[in-house]
Amino acid sequence: MSHLFGDLLTQHLHRKHGLSQSQLAAGIVQEPAVISKMCQGQRLNGPQARARVVAIIGWLRQHGVLETTSEANALLDAAGMSSLNQAEPAEAALLRHLVAPHSNLASAAIRLQSAQTSFQTASEYRLVGRQVEWHTLHSLWTKAQQGEAHFACISGEAGIGKTRLAEELLGDAQRQGCLAAQARAYSLEGRLAYAPIADWLRSGSLASVVGKLNAVWRGELARLLPELLIVDPTLPRPQLMTERWQLKNMFEALLHVFSAAASAGPVLLVLDDLQWCDPETLDLLQYVLNEAPQLRLLIAGTVRDTEVDGDHPLHKFWRNLLRSGQLTQLSLNPLNLADTTRLAAEVARRPLDESVANSLFDDC
Repeated sequence: MSHLFGDLLTQHLHRKHGLSQSQLAAGIVQEPAVISKMCQGQRLNGPQARARVVAIIGWLRQHGVLETTSEANALLDAAGMSSLNQAEPAEAALLRHLVAPHSNLASAAIRLQSAQTSFQTASEYRLVGRQVEWHTLHSLWTKAQQGEAHFACISGEAGIGKTRLAEELLGDAQRQGCLAAQARAYSLEGRLAYAPIADWLRSGSLASVVGKLNAVWRGELARLLPELLIVDPTLPRPQLMTERWQLKNMFEALLHVFSAAASAGPVLLVLDDLQWCDPETLDLLQYVLNEAPQLRLLIAGTVRDTEVDGDHPLHKFWRNLLRSGQLTQLSLNPLNLADTTRLAAEVARRPLDESVANSLFDDC
């Protein structure tokens, strides 16, 4: 099972590409094993335990991935520790560099949400080619708007344009005023459970929906979003999961989020790099799609099919959705010569000579 502190710490690290747990350990305590134990939920005893968490918070602040006292206190809370103490010199110095929390809980929630990773969907270049695939995606989106929850999987080799196609649909949905959010899975050892789900929930689109949920469901979501306990200290604290049946309540909480969002309008969610997606996220998505097939929801995922072996959990996920008729798979091939030339001209902002275009196509 995942642990609140480890999940939240890793989410912070991956707001900046290139930051890793090993870099953090080397930069703070010179003891990677200590950081690993903390991330696994093993409570450390003695005075150095709190000092290490405070050092982690300071390191994150220095690297620009943590800004507010609420975020800092959420990490301490997830580690089972009290909030930053003004009476402690090291903590007082850290507090001076952090953004003070808002007095109003509602505006504090907005501040926390805006500090999270966001994705820009506007593309500098027009979508070139992919007419058949675009038509299929657009048709699925139309059906989703009518109440047919579905999963679209866009596959192909790296750099072939999977994300570009998904973001074209994302931009289209945003222009329509629909709720849309984007997240990605990360290539991590052991994979980070539910990280894409947490990224979706922290997006501006879904964060306001989360804030309006019943306290019981927000308490369950605090497993994924520990900062909710800082925004509203009256929330029931989630109990440590020791049995798989306990996942049902958290899954139900996520279903309430998507149901509430879809009741106001169709919802589009994009998930990049499915080849790195954790099995827990796939189980949750399957639960939502199977339990509420009438939701106005389309999930579009991208995957490098060359990196999905026979034992990958995606195969089980795909089989289950195929049985329920909720999966459409789109496989992208390389662009033809004409489309490659058009795309290159878009990027170069000028027409290309035929010889240059042919050479470029041969290299692709």
